[in-house]
Amino acid sequence: MRFTDQTRYALRVLTYCAERHPNLVQVSAIAADTHLTEYTIYKLLKIATKEGIVASTRGRGGGIRLARDPHEITVGSVIRMFEPRFRECAPASLMRAQDARASDAEVRLDSALGAGIRAVLDTYDAITLIDLAGGEAHAGGDRDAKETGPSA
Repeated sequence: MRFTDQTRYALRVLTYCAERHPNLVQVSAIAADTHLTEYTIYKLLKIATKEGIVASTRGRGGGIRLARDPHEITVGSVIRMFEPRFRECAPASLMRAQDARASDAEVRLDSALGAGIRAVLDTYDAITLIDLAGGEAHAGGDRDAKETGPSA
């Protein structure tokens, strides 16, 4: 299963915000620390803001922040936001249920593939932005030298 660069970038930006939650962060700082262009970040923020996951404050001293608690935002929800093919990912067995020409073997194959996709998404739904951030939000971005991968 492959994801677009856009999804990977979105997870990097949102994790950056989770590490500093609830503080505002400036797009220029995100760009400098993640090595993404501001243009790319603004494209991602358009989607994330529309989905209600990011809030922005304009003007001097403005910036962006997560609109929800980073403990509640899962990797699976971000994937669905940025990967349209997973938004309404039903088990594959339902995709051919309408096709009268599908053989029993095709239906079983689709069911098996659907179960695999569901298992992968269930795994991503168990990982939050806080897990990606290393376990806790650090206001102001002060980080301990801790493991930064998802917790087991």
